Amino acid sequence: MFKSQKLRFLILLVAAAGLTGKPAAADVSIDCDAGQSIQNEISNGETEIEFTGTCTETVSIQQSGTTIRGRFDRPPENNVIAGDVIVFGVQRAFLFNLTHEGTLFVQGNGDATFQDGTLSGSAAVGGSGIANFFNATVTGVGSLNLSDNGRVFMRNSDIVDLRGGLFITNGAVFRTNGTDIVDTDNGIFVGRNATVRFRNGRMGPALVDDVDVSCNPLCLTDGAVVRLDSSIVEGSNEDPGIGGAVSISRNSSVLVRGDSEITNTGSQPAVGVFNDSSFRQDRSGAAAPSTINGDILVTGMSYADVRAAAVNGDVTLRLHSVLRLGSAGFGGDPSNVVLTGNTEISLDSALVVEDPTVTIVGDITCLDGESSLGGDFLGSGQVNCTGFDQPRGGGGHDDDDDDDG
Repeated sequence: MFKSQKLRFLILLVAAAGLTGKPAAADVSIDCDAGQSIQNEISNGETEIEFTGTCTETVSIQQSGTTIRGRFDRPPENNVIAGDVIVFGVQRAFLFNLTHEGTLFVQGNGDATFQDGTLSGSAAVGGSGIANFFNATVTGVGSLNLSDNGRVFMRNSDIVDLRGGLFITNGAVFRTNGTDIVDTDNGIFVGRNATVRFRNGRMGPALVDDVDVSCNPLCLTDGAVVRLDSSIVEGSNEDPGIGGAVSISRNSSVLVRGDSEITNTGSQPAVGVFNDSSFRQDRSGAAAPSTINGDILVTGMSYADVRAAAVNGDVTLRLHSVLRLGSAGFGGDPSNVVLTGNTEISLDSALVVEDPTVTIVGDITCLDGESSLGGDFLGSGQVNCTGFDQPRGGGGHDDDDDDDG
């Protein structure tokens, strides 16, 4: 089942990527301002429909290979579908050069491509449905909901001022390239074995207005997986209940690769790792090292691995958790690992430095005898950990019995 879904997904991407310029002439051209209807044409069996004006109706696409497009001699804002668009169980549904004011439903193994236009409302993609957005904008009072193995691919498309936020759950897949997600009310929630790959884009802070912000901007839970490639994540998180600009909990994981940046301007950490979760940062190829502007918190039997980044903030490790710095393995660049803030280690946790070229500027404090520090490194701060009695700079610490979690 998974292989067949993946094959269908790849075929659709290849087909959509080959669409350049204007499609072939439509079979029928209508003007909704003159009382004509897209749905009437669909009910008459038409599959190539051009329109203009405002079509206030629900559009249910009933045949595979149906194309609905706004007139190309008019901008998308003059070609409006004001109502829901339903793609259920049909493939290769294409929506071009239009503004959709409503909800786009893609369900029941259906697939749809939205190109060169604006979705002002919501999208609900599930039931193994697939939705592609190319050169498009998603905005408005609604939300983007992916669930039940639904898949969304976005290329050179933006999500701007989407008041309901993004919810990606239950095995859904969300992949982007060249996408900015900014000014959402509820941020980006990834849960229940869902997967996100975010490439060459930006996640901006969630808007903190009159609503409770779910994520600011990114949180994961219940086995979710996120990969960030050469991207920027900016949060303004002041809520300890969220736990970080990137908040990772309940067996979830984040991989940060390439020239990426994670920043939190609020009081909470830039990265929070909770409850058997993991965070890993490395570089890819010739990409520059990454930057983490803010604190890192690793707790609850969790694990973090920073291989090529500057961390401009404090680090807190507690409750059987581990942070490794400067691994020379895949994606490692230890000489570019710099920790500028102070580190506190407690409750049987460990800081493990893998390479002596790592620099730790701030103080390191073990708050109990069960916690430990291991490895040689460069730095000038104070160290207060059991068994560590050498000044840094010319010396170091090496304890092969460290608890790695």
